[in-house]
Amino acid sequence: MTLIDDVLAILDVSATNGQLAKLAELFAKQAEAVECWELVERLTADEGDSVEVLHEPYDFGVSPAVECNGTWTDWEDRRFTGGTRLTALRAAVAAMDKAKEG
Repeated sequence: MTLIDDVLAILDVSATNGQLAKLAELFAKQAEAVECWELVERLTADEGDSVEVLHEPYDFGVSPAVECNGTWTDWEDRRFTGGTRLTALRAAVAAMDKAKEG
């Protein structure tokens, strides 16, 4: 079932609280995915800058991470971690903004 199928099924006037909660969860996931992509776009806006999104090996107790390389890192790989990919990307953007200010 696709996201739109889920939304259409939930929008039935007889939707239960559980279905409405599921709809809210779907929209939150979509908003998070959009924010992640916007942060990747910011991190790769300058020519040659790159971002590698590393997998989330929760079973090994390792935090999600991204690695960035570009003018603002002096072309050295820099790793940023967080509780989620989104927080790792936010940390990278904050570091990039700070590096570009100074």
